[in-house]
Amino acid sequence: MNYTVKQLADLSGVSTRTLRYYDEFDLLKPAFINSSGYRIYERYQVEKLKIILFYRSVGLSLKEIKKLTMNKDVDLNKLLKTHRDKLIAQRNNIDRLLQITNRMIEQDKGEIGMENKETFEVFKEQIIKENLEHYEDELKQKYPQSLLDSSANHFRKMSLSDYDEMSKIEEQLIDILQGTKVGDSKQIYELHKRWLSYSIPTLTSQVHRGIADMYVQDKRFSKYYDDRAGVGATTKLRDAVFQYTIQ
Repeated sequence: MNYTVKQLADLSGVSTRTLRYYDEFDLLKPAFINSSGYRIYERYQVEKLKIILFYRSVGLSLKEIKKLTMNKDVDLNKLLKTHRDKLIAQRNNIDRLLQITNRMIEQDKGEIGMENKETFEVFKEQIIKENLEHYEDELKQKYPQSLLDSSANHFRKMSLSDYDEMSKIEEQLIDILQGTKVGDSKQIYELHKRWLSYSIPTLTSQVHRGIADMYVQDKRFSKYYDDRAGVGATTKLRDAVFQYTIQ
């Protein structure tokens, strides 16, 4: 039996947007495109999608799944052991956060300010969790897992004073982008670079350009800056980064 994108989405519970993304990522190509321009999937693609969804359910990245499904020489056992180690590390971190949260509950001293170290630790983990939930697939498509892990770990180690400074830099950036404070393209670039460096200590020009370009390409990022600094702020930021970074 043949399936269109919508039919396969209904059958599998995967969104049509995800199926199109899998096609663009060369993870799950349709069997053929019919005369009307629709992607058509056959039994082989349905079975392959089941395998992809299984690997996703255990937390493998799309890049890892692509290696497994397209390269028969990949050592599945080794890959799964590496992934298991990551899951153990995540579990240990969750256990640590649970301990902190339980202590906060036991204290029962009313609202605890951000100056409380344990509160700040929970706050940082929440930021990391939200970023992964919203942008994980896009980030993993553009950047190696090692860079994403390094960025998350660096953010975890950030002090409250560093976070305050990072927030002040972002406020200055927004002020210049919206025109409430005098500044030029070079200042925009330098402020954004300093802001990113707090979570990406090994920031390169190439990565910086890629992030700035993703801001414009992804409406969620565009909305973040345009809502705070006015329509066109995201493009203004991207152009400044491109002007002062080397390809």
